Amino acid sequence: MIWLELLGAISVGFGAAACIVNDSAMATALGWMTAVALAAETSFRNLSMPRLIVATSLLGVAPCTIACLFSGDASLQAGALLTTLFVASNSIAAFRLNRVLVTTMRAERENDNRARHDKLTGLLNRAGLERELELLKQDSVGANLALFYLDLDGFKLVNDTFGHAAGDRVLRSVAEKLLMLAGPGDIVARIGGDEFIVVSSLGYINADEFGAAIIGAVGRANQEISTSSAQLSVSVGVSQSDDCGYDLATLMSAADAALYTAKKDGGSRSVIAMSAPRDSWISRD
Repeated sequence: MIWLELLGAISVGFGAAACIVNDSAMATALGWMTAVALAAETSFRNLSMPRLIVATSLLGVAPCTIACLFSGDASLQAGALLTTLFVASNSIAAFRLNRVLVTTMRAERENDNRARHDKLTGLLNRAGLERELELLKQDSVGANLALFYLDLDGFKLVNDTFGHAAGDRVLRSVAEKLLMLAGPGDIVARIGGDEFIVVSSLGYINADEFGAAIIGAVGRANQEISTSSAQLSVSVGVSQSDDCGYDLATLMSAADAALYTAKKDGGSRSVIAMSAPRDSWISRD
């Protein structure tokens, strides 16, 4: 495609030069207008490629500009000067507009990333979780997805004892441990406070084993951070798509109910929901 652009510019440029050399006023005007129009049209169509704009503008305009300079006609020579200024300003504008375009696209990507990630831990937030779950569902058609809903036990005591800075360190440490524990394609998110979500296709481990692994990982995070008797553990509620379907709200509702049971039974344990709560059931996709 780029080579076609360059070849087209060359053909227009030398065609315009031939018209000028032919010493026909009509042919000169048409050739010149065609060359300048090509430069303008290329600029509007290829804002993402400023070097291509400069190359096609030079190849299209330079031959007729040279022909004008050697024509001996003062009006054509003046026109050649104006055309040179046009190409120069057009090239400068192309690079500046490209910088604006690149900066805007980069800012949009950064804003999208911030909108879908938790600032403290770098994990996905709820919006990011919803998006990634849709992608995981497409890649894991027919697979049993499990959603692990985590709530830290004793986190308020850590905050009250050591301060919020220590609490933030705990949250970051837990996030790191969960990322290390997660398998390829698994989703790890923080949805607020001391609550985390892990979604796994369970292709390499069952729900009981993974829940126990999460509890062990959080225990290691506690050992690295705590400096007194304040102990940190985690309760885990688990829901599975084979029982609850693939809808995120339904999976979270079932896992939340299982999490409540884990908390009520003393915490630091994993409970698997057998089905979605009746009032939130949505049929499987």
